[in-house]
Amino acid sequence: MLTQTSFRAPLSNIDIFGEPGKHDLTQQTGDFFYDPWELKQEYKDTVWEEIWCSLPGDTGQARIIVLESPSCYTQHADIDDRYHLNLFGDESYLIDLENTQMYKLVQDSIWYEMDAGRLHSAINIGEHMRMQLVVRKLLKQNVLTNSTEVTISAAGNNPRYHFDNKLSPWL
Repeated sequence: MLTQTSFRAPLSNIDIFGEPGKHDLTQQTGDFFYDPWELKQEYKDTVWEEIWCSLPGDTGQARIIVLESPSCYTQHADIDDRYHLNLFGDESYLIDLENTQMYKLVQDSIWYEMDAGRLHSAINIGEHMRMQLVVRKLLKQNVLTNSTEVTISAAGNNPRYHFDNKLSPWL
C-alpha cells in the first residue's frame, strides 16, 4: 500500500499549518482527475514550490492534511493513487485495512507512493498533530468502446461511506 520512492523533498523551513483539515496548495487547470494542477500564486517562490517540484512530471491536487491527536479517519478507498510526504507528527500511521498492516509515518523527506484504492484509514495517537502533504496522481483517460450506461446510487444513512467502501475499491 505504501512504497518508498527515490524522490526527496527539502523539509527545512516549512511552515506548520496549525488548523485541522485540508489546505490546498494547488488549483485546477482543467479536469479534476485528468489534467495537471498548478501551484497557487501565494506558494510560488517558497519552500512549498521546491517541495512541489521534487516530484516528477505532471501531478494533480496537492493538499496539506492536518489531523489532530487523538483522531482517525473513517475507512475508505480512493479512486486515484497518491504521493505522500510526512511533514510533521510523532505517532501517526496509515493503516491498510485489507492486509491489517500499519505504516508508521516519519519525517524522512522521502515521498511515498500510496495505492489508495485499498481500504485504508489514517490515525494520529501522538502528542502532536499529524501533517501530511498528499498529491494526487493523475488518472489516465480511457476510451470505452461498446459501453453500456448504468446508474449507480448510494444508500444508507451515510451514502458517502458506502460509496467510499464499496464502489471506490472496485473503481
